[in-house]
Amino acid sequence: MVSPKFKLTYFNVRGRGEVIRLALTVAGFEFEDDRLTEEAFAARKYDMPFNQLPVLEITENDGQVKRLAQQHAILRYIGRIGGLYPEDPFVAAKVDEVLGACEDVSLIMKPNMSEPDAEKRVNMREEMIKPEGELTVFLRKFDAVVAASGTEAYTVGDKLTIADLMLYVQASWLSVGVLRGIPKTYYEQFTYLNKVKENVDKLPDVAKWNKHAAELGAKLHAAALAAKAAAQATATA
Repeated sequence: MVSPKFKLTYFNVRGRGEVIRLALTVAGFEFEDDRLTEEAFAARKYDMPFNQLPVLEITENDGQVKRLAQQHAILRYIGRIGGLYPEDPFVAAKVDEVLGACEDVSLIMKPNMSEPDAEKRVNMREEMIKPEGELTVFLRKFDAVVAASGTEAYTVGDKLTIADLMLYVQASWLSVGVLRGIPKTYYEQFTYLNKVKENVDKLPDVAKWNKHAAELGAKLHAAALAAKAAAQATATA
């Protein structure tokens, strides 16, 4: 059976779009990676469901075009058609549990990410990663849940799911060193979460995607800067 054609629209950042890109890649689906600048999004915003991104456009074999919004809805859809979401209702619920826990981590991080003062941002992060800090306490509980329901390779059971991909993208963000105040080694204390991250990172499709994404992101970023500089030069001429 020929799979539908996919077009994922998001910004030229990892954010809420990266796990969807990764799921499409790992599931073996080719897709158009439509990355918008802020200006391009502003022009198309009110054509989007909920006026926000990501949005997945699905063109069926008969030509019918459908659109799907909301990160988790898109991710579950890809998981179901791509073999990355369990058929067993309880196991599927455990996958959803991991997705929800990752969302909770994002909510814990949200106040410091939106803090405009750089010094305050760092201080907030240093507080939350202390032994009894909010982020550490939550990740410790999360680690225990994965230890009970997964393996050393996966968050749920013994097979790769969208939960592993979600965890991987988030754990990589917390571990790469781009968040001042959170050391690269911070995540290593959460044994089972970190093992899942390391296992997913070794998968050939994931390594291939990461290389491609880094090259594409840098290329589009450079093009956007060049376009902005040209526009400014024209305005001042």
